[in-house]
Amino acid sequence: MTTDTSGFHSGRHYTTYVEEVKALKRAGDYAGAEALLLALVQATENEAHVNRWAVAPWYFDQLAIIYRKTKEPEKELRVLERYAGWWRPEDGPLPADTVTAIEKARRRVIGGAPNPPAEAASHKSAPNLNARPL
Repeated sequence: MTTDTSGFHSGRHYTTYVEEVKALKRAGDYAGAEALLLALVQATENEAHVNRWAVAPWYFDQLAIIYRKTKEPEKELRVLERYAGWWRPEDGPLPADTVTAIEKARRRVIGGAPNPPAEAASHKSAPNLNARPL
């Protein structure tokens, strides 16, 4: 009989690292938290693949939060889409908050703000409806 180690990182199951991730984030060590979370995401993906079940979303979410805080929208989008890529039909529809997060990250990547400031919107000039086409 063999022991399944698919969800392990450095000899520990990925679920045992939650407090370490939180401590790194509290200390502002986003680079350390990112490195650890990337390894833990890989561990949850390995476990999901071996056991044919869903990945653990918390690790992907924490990475997305870090990327949002460090203003790295491309990485944020990539990790959210990576999570969505593991979603299985038997899991039901992709959660609405995940879909919304992906949409917002896409807008940040292309340079559009999700909610422009009210003063910026009020300074737009109205289109000239009498202008002749070129």
